[in-house]
Amino acid sequence: MLTDTLPQIREDIELKLPHFPTRMQAAVFRLWEMVPAFRLAEVLETDEAHIRQLAQDMALPPQKNTGEWMEKGYITIIRSAWYLLPYEQLLKLLGWDSEQLAFILKEDDFLDIKLGSLKPACKPVLYRELNQEERRETKQLREVMEQYIRNFDGEDCTLPFAFFEKKDLHAGMISGCADRWVLEADPECLQSEAVNQFFRDFKIDYGFAFSAQDEKNPVPEGRLTLRIHPEWQKQREYHELTIEKHRILIEAKAPDGIFRGLLYMEALSQGPGHLALPIASYRRTPSFTTRFIYSYCGIYGNAFDVPVSTSYPEQLMKSYARLGINGVWLPAVLYKMVPFPFEPALSDGWQERMGHLNELIALGQRYGIRIYLYLNEPRSMPLSFFEKYPELKGHTFGENASLCTQSEGVQRYIRDAVRMLCEKAPGLGGFFTITRSENHTNCYSHVDTQEAQECPRCRNKKPWEVVAELNSLIASTARSVDPSIQVFAWTWSWSPMGNDGVRRCIEALDPGITLMCTNEEHLDYTVGPVKEHLRDYTLSRIGPSVQSRTFWDYAKENGHATAAKVQLNNTWEASTAPYIPVYENILKIMRNLKELGVENLMVSWTLGGYPSENLKFASSFFFEEEKNKSFSYEEALKFLYHENAPAVSRAVHKFCEAFSNYPFYVESVYNGPHNAGPSNLLYSEPTGLKATMTCYAFDDLDSWRTIFEEDLYEDCFRRVAEGWQDGMQELTSLDECEFKDTAHMCGILFRSSYNQIRFIRIRDGHIKLSAQERQSALSQLAEQELELAVTTYRLMLRNPSIGYEAANHYYFNRSMLMEKVLNCAELIRKYNSYNQK
Repeated sequence: MLTDTLPQIREDIELKLPHFPTRMQAAVFRLWEMVPAFRLAEVLETDEAHIRQLAQDMALPPQKNTGEWMEKGYITIIRSAWYLLPYEQLLKLLGWDSEQLAFILKEDDFLDIKLGSLKPACKPVLYRELNQEERRETKQLREVMEQYIRNFDGEDCTLPFAFFEKKDLHAGMISGCADRWVLEADPECLQSEAVNQFFRDFKIDYGFAFSAQDEKNPVPEGRLTLRIHPEWQKQREYHELTIEKHRILIEAKAPDGIFRGLLYMEALSQGPGHLALPIASYRRTPSFTTRFIYSYCGIYGNAFDVPVSTSYPEQLMKSYARLGINGVWLPAVLYKMVPFPFEPALSDGWQERMGHLNELIALGQRYGIRIYLYLNEPRSMPLSFFEKYPELKGHTFGENASLCTQSEGVQRYIRDAVRMLCEKAPGLGGFFTITRSENHTNCYSHVDTQEAQECPRCRNKKPWEVVAELNSLIASTARSVDPSIQVFAWTWSWSPMGNDGVRRCIEALDPGITLMCTNEEHLDYTVGPVKEHLRDYTLSRIGPSVQSRTFWDYAKENGHATAAKVQLNNTWEASTAPYIPVYENILKIMRNLKELGVENLMVSWTLGGYPSENLKFASSFFFEEEKNKSFSYEEALKFLYHENAPAVSRAVHKFCEAFSNYPFYVESVYNGPHNAGPSNLLYSEPTGLKATMTCYAFDDLDSWRTIFEEDLYEDCFRRVAEGWQDGMQELTSLDECEFKDTAHMCGILFRSSYNQIRFIRIRDGHIKLSAQERQSALSQLAEQELELAVTTYRLMLRNPSIGYEAANHYYFNRSMLMEKVLNCAELIRKYNSYNQK
């Protein structure tokens, strides 16, 4: 394929797995949860009976719903097999050809970089009979599984990916019904898909429907009236809600406002058996016009090649609507969405992908949610491409070169592609762009100065000029098709242009562009003696930064709307918990942005899309109520947790205090053990393997700690873990629930990180102990890690969101936790054997 190649193979990399008798068993153990037995048999070149016998001998649980993993969890499969199988067997395992694997590695949020930008050389793994020693070791493995894992087999458990089956996503559920409620509405209201969907859902969720007044129902108990006032000088979502004894009146400028008014009416309802609403009136104006998020279970690299329901189940879209979300984003590659004029074969299947986009737009319309596409364009091409099109060539990046956005042919391609995309996807909400990202796109995407620029056209341009012209070209073209389309220019990585360069770039932007800044980018902070500034998002520190405020000021001075990129659920500080319950921090972030008058919110990157308690608290700032009292944190806690509210409040306060000790540095956050947590293996000897971005942590302590001294890094995680545990002590009387599970999981991630840091420091002699003390300490840490792995395994059985993150699928699955149990048990035997000598 023209644009994609597989990573090179490295012969000098090997991952040793002494807790498995053979690599054949390691492959079956790791993949058993995700790949059906018959496929494993094909890969290992044997029959299914042999594979099932291997699984039975290792006491593996029965296989369930393996079919979903290839569609929704293929990244977890790839990560599990990357260090075990050669390319030939990996492709057979996936059922892909090399071109499809290469595309996924490149386009699925830089998966090739996450895997280390190389493929370890692996010998083929084929079935064979076990020898006597291997049978003995297998029996020992089975005993560990039966001791720690098998006793959970009978528990009621949820399946992976069943994120919303047991989750109550509705606000103010009511049982029973009220009699003789009638609906009277302006025709325009009932032409809205969202309004009609609301009434369909209302009938299902509450057991009754509003009906029109007729001869059978001449005297209603209650009347719901919907009125549109197009002459109002208000925002589209503005609404007025008047609640009287026998009447509810919702008025708005547009159907969008009627829909939001209906949702607010539903949220206010708390009574059993009828519409129990306070007699009051409300006037609500959106504080943030656009509030868009990434789907919690959104497929990234081939988002438009799978059914819409895979990434956007209706239950999730409904929950987003009720949380005040009105937009969902997903990535799009232009040459995959519309014909690529230079190499048409690259666009094969574009009609089907466009069909899926239109299905998604229609689904969003049913829930008042618009669809936004992430554009990172134009994509670079291999040098061989420019042998045919030398006039398009820009700056060279290794084996690729940019499509120069100053060339007439590339400008025409972008203009035609964006226009066609907008025309064939009517109702599209808009785009956001990143113009200086990890991808090689325009000639200044990775070049900071004119002196370093080799493209003869762009050498005569300042970086800010190229960035401004590209964003303006996209925006003006999109709005020429539909003036309502929004385009957000994200300032991610604009800092190297300098404040003056950014200011001039903003001045040169198309006036209809909204300027979006990462809330915390370049925020100053201190960790012990280390003084640094942030280069990524965080929940342990509170923004916005001075830089973001400055850029927003530039935007306002030039008539641009503003947007903040925030994380309101989680960050790479703890991405494998669905959210980090630091409610006080969420409220501070939202208050700061509201006071600054920031007008739009991008609520998450690929992580952070869970319909959580965090988003419930954040959503209290999405609308401003003109006459009623401001948001009360205490009342919200009481509404959510009833008599447990004081305990939750104390726990959350301790969580926030503990989290402030987090040793944040962007490379540390990407490379450290805090996302894999108790699934990351312990190694009795240094592996020499390098940690990779949000994928493999291994035992690479230097890449974890980066700018922090070892003792400071360890101490920071100790303080986070111990402070978090203090918070958990406040929740001992609280019944098991999603909030408690999530808080528990966060604490496990932090405690496991501390354990692993200390384990490596003791193992490598960086903490001075006698030989016996060293073995004893390592054994104790292995015992703690085993216990954490078992606890996490049990949490995963009842909560399938544990361990999942959209861009990495299951960062760890149940098999990985079972393997960690084997790993720790093997180390404990080793260390205890040493101490008995």
